[in-house]
Amino acid sequence: MSRKNKLPPDTIGRFEALGIKWFLTQPYPYMVCCIDPQDDEQLAKMDQALDKWRDVGKPCQTGRATAYFTDDAYVAIVQIKRCKHWRAVIAHEITHIKNFIADDFGITWDKTNDEPEAYLVGALFTQIERAYEGLGYGKKS
Repeated sequence: MSRKNKLPPDTIGRFEALGIKWFLTQPYPYMVCCIDPQDDEQLAKMDQALDKWRDVGKPCQTGRATAYFTDDAYVAIVQIKRCKHWRAVIAHEITHIKNFIADDFGITWDKTNDEPEAYLVGALFTQIERAYEGLGYGKKS
């Protein structure tokens, strides 16, 4: 039996068993997982948790947001390399996540009332920034 088969069958259970941190977007049921694409241990954990979530032949350049679907979850996997302007990369990747949510839930953002979209962008930025700060981004060495 492979190691993956010993993990819980549900996405949240697999993430918790492997120590993968994630948060849920509000009010949309989309899990967001932030990883360092240069951390082989984090990549290995994601490989155990989700089948074929990445194309190893196309490594992350500066940043990447990937939409992934399981039987029980929508997951956005964010990868941001450590660099001077990592927060700007967050802003770029949020545009992709916002579009994943719109596409997957049939949302058309309203140009005459953009408050829901603006609140989502702000909340995503705050949560993703905190996740990467928790990984040590932004600390002076």
